[in-house]
Amino acid sequence: LSVAVEGDTIELAPGRYEEVLSITVPGITIRSSKRHKAIISSRKGEDSLSVITVEAYEVTLEDIDVRGRGSSANSCEGQDTIPAILILAPDVEVIGCKITGMCIGIKTYETGTKVTACEVSVRKTAILAMELSAEVRIDRCSLKSTNDTGIWFLGAARSGIIETMVDKCGHTGIWLDSSPAILKDVTVNESKNRGIV
Repeated sequence: LSVAVEGDTIELAPGRYEEVLSITVPGITIRSSKRHKAIISSRKGEDSLSVITVEAYEVTLEDIDVRGRGSSANSCEGQDTIPAILILAPDVEVIGCKITGMCIGIKTYETGTKVTACEVSVRKTAILAMELSAEVRIDRCSLKSTNDTGIWFLGAARSGIIETMVDKCGHTGIWLDSSPAILKDVTVNESKNRGIV
């Protein structure tokens, strides 16, 4: 990343990379050479940090296994706002990634976030879109949130959830606290409170 320039593709060989990434170069793609065989995980003692923070526009993350260390804790107390992937720039795509071990899977504050064909299994909220985000699209994902909400659109206007499975949520499957969103071929299973609000 230190020598990357706009438009570069960084291909990760299979293996475990213990580091916290901050992406500040626009237009780059970081992908695993084999699906889910490149594992990016936080180091011991870094539970309070996101594994990947995206601060540049038009970044793509593809086929990476992203693991936080929060999975060993008994609760999300103190970590409830810490996502595995934090998106702070527009037009970011997360494609084919596997995300585990944190309280929140993906948290975005920006417009144009696209999450496609991802597997997210966390203990609080799989995908959280905050007030400034718009046109967030979730497509063909499998999301599991054991203690809370699968997808929470908190003010994410003009957004869509397409062909996505939300499974085993301790609270609500999908919470749309926003302008109307488009839902198409969405399945919510075993939600303890409500399926879609």
